Amino acid sequence: MNDLKTKRNKTMNKEEFNNWIIEQGKETLDWYNNRPKDIQKLIRKYPFNHKYVIAEGAPYSISAPGTVVNVESYFEFDDKSYSLKISFLTSELTILGRLNLLKLCKKYNKPFPSEDHVQCMEVEPKYLIQI
Repeated sequence: MNDLKTKRNKTMNKEEFNNWIIEQGKETLDWYNNRPKDIQKLIRKYPFNHKYVIAEGAPYSISAPGTVVNVESYFEFDDKSYSLKISFLTSELTILGRLNLLKLCKKYNKPFPSEDHVQCMEVEPKYLIQI
């Protein structure tokens, strides 16, 4: 669990980013070029099609620290506030995440989702660590 505290993402350098964006294709490049500059910086630091883990200290109950997630999209709220939409399979939840999800299911009288069910939520970027 120590790595979940200390390891942090680094922004891709220009060559790494160029290789990544070429792999994604022209549509992604066009999409990227039409994003605000701050979102472009966020994409370079937290690219989609990479696996991440939720960091220790994250204030999320279902996607508890250690949960493996994917980045789905990027949100800009103002000049200094951003979030990422993440997704993860029920099967990737940690034990704590499963217990918290079970509590919510009981509270709202909902069935526990299947192992291949995709969960989505928004998180602050600082709580993601690329793996």
